[in-house]
Amino acid sequence: MSQLKILKASAGSGKTFNLVAEYIKLLVENPYNYRYILAVTFTNKATAEMKERVVRDLFKLANGENDVLLDILAGQTHLPLQKIADNARLALSNILHDYDRFSVSTIDSFFQRVLRSFARETGLYGTYEVELDYDAVLNEAADRLLISVEDDDDLRIWLTEMSEDQLSEGKNWSIKEKILELGKELQKEAYQQYMLSSAAGDGEESDMRGHISALKSELIKTRKWFEKEICELGKTAVLLIESHGLQLDDFKFKKASFANLFYKLNAFKGGEISVGKRFLGAIDDVEKWGNKNNADKMQALYNDGLNELMHRILDFIEKNYPLYVTANEIYKHIFSLGVLSVLLSEIREIGRENNSLLLNEGTLLLKGIIGSNDAPFIYEKTGSYYRYFMIDEFQDTSDTQWQNFKPLVVNSLAENNPNLIVGDVKQSIYRWRNSDWQLLNKHIQEELKTFRIEEHKLQQNWRSRENLIGFNNAFFKSSGNWLQAKLNNQFDEAAQQLPDEFRSMVVQVYDDVEQKATPGKTGGYINLQFIEKEEKDDYRAETLERIVSAVKNVQQQGYNAGDIAVLVRTNFEGKMVADA
Repeated sequence: MSQLKILKASAGSGKTFNLVAEYIKLLVENPYNYRYILAVTFTNKATAEMKERVVRDLFKLANGENDVLLDILAGQTHLPLQKIADNARLALSNILHDYDRFSVSTIDSFFQRVLRSFARETGLYGTYEVELDYDAVLNEAADRLLISVEDDDDLRIWLTEMSEDQLSEGKNWSIKEKILELGKELQKEAYQQYMLSSAAGDGEESDMRGHISALKSELIKTRKWFEKEICELGKTAVLLIESHGLQLDDFKFKKASFANLFYKLNAFKGGEISVGKRFLGAIDDVEKWGNKNNADKMQALYNDGLNELMHRILDFIEKNYPLYVTANEIYKHIFSLGVLSVLLSEIREIGRENNSLLLNEGTLLLKGIIGSNDAPFIYEKTGSYYRYFMIDEFQDTSDTQWQNFKPLVVNSLAENNPNLIVGDVKQSIYRWRNSDWQLLNKHIQEELKTFRIEEHKLQQNWRSRENLIGFNNAFFKSSGNWLQAKLNNQFDEAAQQLPDEFRSMVVQVYDDVEQKATPGKTGGYINLQFIEKEEKDDYRAETLERIVSAVKNVQQQGYNAGDIAVLVRTNFEGKMVADA
């Protein structure tokens, strides 16, 4: 029966061992299965390690040297021990004599292999090169953009607006630095998805300029409509108040009363709109409007429709003010979209000149192709056919990468084949490469719910000693609870509704954090210190002094310098430690 097994494996829990064991299990069942297994990892180093582990463990099984793995395989496959050894020997021989079909690769390498099969559909030459240095391409594109500004009126306007925006916010006025910073957006999937879904994605730069012009017109239309409607509501309220012989000073709290909002809306020409507690409290409660001397007039005003108008104003603001604010913010920074369109055009031109393709562009192009085709067609184009998929470090997979993989995995599951996904939400550290931790947290379960899914949590820590594991269990458990409480409190204090799923999401992410120590691995030492220094230089000096002292202390206990690692957040900090 088809099954998707999800292994949630924290650090040191034997993730690689279990991944290799699942791979070898398929080989023991059929020594020719290596031709139909695709295992993908996140780095070249992880790929090399997995290949090495598979070959090494097959060799040990063939020679009866791996009792632990042998017992596991015997329990899962129900094959005799000798049969397991014989099949391991045959699988090892098959792999070594047919190594090209031993498919363990990075996810990017696999996508590039598929993309080359669609060279005609993408308009790429089959010999194109993959460009990994995005910063170098971006820098050249920025230089070309600045050179072209003299002959491009639109670009000149956009860059002028960009400079004015930088100066108004007191930021660095350097145009090129801002362009390079903006260019990083082109690497983000949110922008890539927009380009893929919009007409501008497949068109020329002129199409994008037309798209920007149309967007600008729509933004202006939205702003004018909101301002006109909100002014009309304010004007109606003011005229109604005056028709009853009242003015702002007649209301309780006078100019600080709830009624002041009507006068602000009547004269509204843009800016912030704030509905205060007094306005909300005065709705449906006429006693909060005036005083004893004008109670009858206030009651008449209430009955004549002002209270109903307050409901209309509140409803209009709640429904339309977010759209107005959004339109304003987009309009203020629409120059960014214009500059990005020219920058993207320059980057693509560089790619055409060099017959090269940026790594992330390949993934996006592939999504456009795979999205309209099924798995058999993809296999036909690539010349490969896979029945089993194993995806490692799934928490670092982006949504686009998963959407490219999904048709193949679904096809495999539909053919009653087992598949494996391994990851740990807590270790999702590659958001700069568009990784989406929500895929592993819940999305994959929702998208593949028609198939049988089994989740397993590897709780045993085989790497660390007991005290370190105990510290991590306590620290991350309490940190998760603290972060969740802080998030909930921030929304509660702001009187904003936090969706129910988010009120416990952080706690759920750290729900499986607790690990068990390996019997016999006792001990372990942790020293946690807080440094309270107001000045950054004082903090750094104190930190360096303590690090040097700690290193010397460890060396005096008999450890070598090669046994010690100092982890820092930046290269600059690393240099400071090395020089200390």
